[in-house]
Amino acid sequence: MNRLVTQTHAALEILCRGHAAALKVLVGEAPPPTVEQIAEIIGCFRKHKWLEILGTRVSISSMEMPAEQTYVMAEAYNVVIDQAGGWEHIQKVTKQYIKHNATYWYIFRDYLIWMDKIPCSRKGYVWQGDVLSKKYNYSLDHLRRIRKQVLRDLAKAVIGFDKTSE
Repeated sequence: MNRLVTQTHAALEILCRGHAAALKVLVGEAPPPTVEQIAEIIGCFRKHKWLEILGTRVSISSMEMPAEQTYVMAEAYNVVIDQAGGWEHIQKVTKQYIKHNATYWYIFRDYLIWMDKIPCSRKGYVWQGDVLSKKYNYSLDHLRRIRKQVLRDLAKAVIGFDKTSE
């Protein structure tokens, strides 16, 4: 993958892992996150590969990330989103993706709702995974791969989508 695709993928991961309305943002049913919201989400990640992928060179020496560092990273996040074509473009591509890959989108959606967002014990995690496995007739490992694949596919589509035909 090229650098912008990788950065776009990281930005989408950050959104999906940390924003309560990520799915609605992706389809245009909720406003894109503000710099303050992104800074808050980034503050929760601290040292994570997605932050490095965004291209920031902020050194984090403590467990708590100072506010100015989170804002620098939030600005880097917005630069990546802008380079990818902006939120309207991402939303248009997401809607196209859903039309052509509905089953994967619904698996992705349910995985985010039931597995990524709900804090639970390991026992609860397995139970929720079992429910999704039965619903889609896939193993939990396969559902995880689909969840990861959807964001990679979206990032590739966002960067590869012909913006002149919009």
